Amino acid sequence: MKLYKYTPLDSSTDDIRLVTILPGKFKDPIRIEITHAPLVPPVNNGKTERCSLEEIQKTLPEDWEAHKTLEGRVFFNYQGAYSSWSHPDPDVPREAYDPINQANEQPQLDYEALSYTWGSLKRKKKARVPSKPIHLGQLKIASRNQYLPITGSLAEAIPYLRYEDRSRVMWIGAICIDQKDEKEVSEQVKRMGQIYSLARRVVAWLGTGDIRIIKVAFAQLNHFGRVVEPTPYRMGMPSVYFQENASRFSRSALNMVTWGTVLHICLRTWFQRLWIVQEIHLGSADSILQCGHETVLWSLFRRAVICMYGKDWDVPSELAWEVKRLMNLCFGHQNDHFDKILYDVSNRPCKIAKDKVYGLLNLAPPEICRLIHVNYSQSDAETFKQVFLTCSQREDRVSQLLFSGRRRSTSTSTTSPTWVPDWSQSPPITMFPNFGYCASGISASRARHISPNKLQVSGLSFSAISQVASRAEIGDFSDFPKAYADIDLSRWEGQPYPIGGTYQEAWLRTVVKDLLDEKVPGNPTLATVAKVVMTMTRGYGKYMLLQRYMVDAIEELKRSCLFSLENGYVGIIRGKPQQDDEVFVILGCYVPMILRRTPAGEYEVVGDCYVLGIMEGEAVLGSLPPPWKAIIKPNIYAHHRLHYINKDTGDSSGDDPRLDEIPIPPEWEPMEWKTTRADPYYCRMFRNKETGEVINSDPRLFPEALVERGIPVKTITLV
Repeated sequence: MKLYKYTPLDSSTDDIRLVTILPGKFKDPIRIEITHAPLVPPVNNGKTERCSLEEIQKTLPEDWEAHKTLEGRVFFNYQGAYSSWSHPDPDVPREAYDPINQANEQPQLDYEALSYTWGSLKRKKKARVPSKPIHLGQLKIASRNQYLPITGSLAEAIPYLRYEDRSRVMWIGAICIDQKDEKEVSEQVKRMGQIYSLARRVVAWLGTGDIRIIKVAFAQLNHFGRVVEPTPYRMGMPSVYFQENASRFSRSALNMVTWGTVLHICLRTWFQRLWIVQEIHLGSADSILQCGHETVLWSLFRRAVICMYGKDWDVPSELAWEVKRLMNLCFGHQNDHFDKILYDVSNRPCKIAKDKVYGLLNLAPPEICRLIHVNYSQSDAETFKQVFLTCSQREDRVSQLLFSGRRRSTSTSTTSPTWVPDWSQSPPITMFPNFGYCASGISASRARHISPNKLQVSGLSFSAISQVASRAEIGDFSDFPKAYADIDLSRWEGQPYPIGGTYQEAWLRTVVKDLLDEKVPGNPTLATVAKVVMTMTRGYGKYMLLQRYMVDAIEELKRSCLFSLENGYVGIIRGKPQQDDEVFVILGCYVPMILRRTPAGEYEVVGDCYVLGIMEGEAVLGSLPPPWKAIIKPNIYAHHRLHYINKDTGDSSGDDPRLDEIPIPPEWEPMEWKTTRADPYYCRMFRNKETGEVINSDPRLFPEALVERGIPVKTITLV
């Protein structure tokens, strides 16, 4: 047999390759056919567009709520107890909220897409590719068969995927893309969003194993998956299929045998790969996980994991991390911004560093995805820079500064500028994406890429660092007083913190980034946490309910440094700043950044930080006037936002009351708009009445407007 030779794809007809697995018994040799076919998305043809969740909510009777499943289907819940696919008002047309019941034109191609772990590229097996006979007039001449090298893991999977009595058509990346053709790889990687989303279903191959263990595990997963109907922002909704009190079920005990069988599945290598994140989330609701001959719906598996996560006090400690890791995969990213997706998946391994971007590209909003060009010939550093600049230009923000900086010496992209994130490894950031803080208000970045390694931004220098504490040696909260003593605040002794309260309170609020009940309702209060800390409680005693919160805070502090500023403020950073580094509030960046001035007067990025008292726009807008206070809460898309409460009247608003006293420039007017995933976290639309220009930031926060009000904003260059 000779080696199979690929025929180039015809890009003019949007062709892809498909693999037909020819029928055979389990131990028969692997025989496949490779064909070309055009993949064209179905046309909408003017079908009814589904209403938004906000519009559906307005049609509901009292005590009813509309929610979306993790797959995007709308269901209705009554008082948190009963769920239904049907609107409680039968007069509301079903096609307005349920796309499953609409006449949906399907793509012409009928195929499944395989998601699997490629494994070692050195362990090659052979798949036979029968050649079609050559016809010369009435004479039929048999041609020589060909073979195609495939990895051992794929050779193991195909006998389980193959049918005995009929062919099976699949898209398998390692076969359907000519891996030696760099241009084709770049083109097809960009099309994977279509390939996986237009497949009839995705089949995730997990490998083989003990059939008895697999059967028990899949039976348990099927059961758990029917208990709750999680949404992107809420875990414990009762399932439409399982009308049982979900909270009561979540407290039932799981024995070690159950955990052992389920973890036997969850520990599979497939769950660790980066590429599988977009592959499984782009698939249809019929997508499955397959282990040996056994299968379970992906939709039920992800619900099962979420259900088990709610039982974390029953999870053995050695297994708890695996469940937590799977949560990130199972919740999905349909509402996430691209920078959050990049960060959430950055700890997953892949062979090529730039695949940390390309392997997730089809999960990005379409407005971002189509602007990023897949190019395997460019360096990793150039790829990461392209992503930064593309997102910055599209959003008019520099939100990816959060992930940048020189915080450790093991970076693989040390030749790249400090303002470009190094996605080859998980960035050690201080403030996680979507925390809800907004240090620069709804401001645009006005960033300018002035040379290959230089970026101009606008911002204000808040203060310089006066002292940096050594990294804390902390076992539990009883060690906090020692960490506090490492920051010499003696010159401020007896004085209140700049925004009020004592320095001891300010230090504690900084350690937990102020994510206390006073800021995030439902979290522990400052008084409760302070009591545990200041009494130097070893263990948690009667504070067991605080355990997860405290453990997370302790682990974060172990990796962080506390610092004080010349103006009396205190902060924390994942990294190691130096005395005289400056804390900047950069327009279009949601969190403060620590920068280091170079001899040439330019700045290197050290990293993002938390500084108590400037996280809610105080540096550009001043303090909130009484009686207003700010809290953080999620919106319907699970995006955490600042929300403002009038303590006297109880009124609440998503609009910043500090802007009420600042007139909008006469040439600008606010606009109504429908937010999308491609919009910045904090966004508001304004239109210029004279030119028609539309912007996604507040003109009252233009650099020139801030300077006019006495805010010392200046242009600086990042290198």
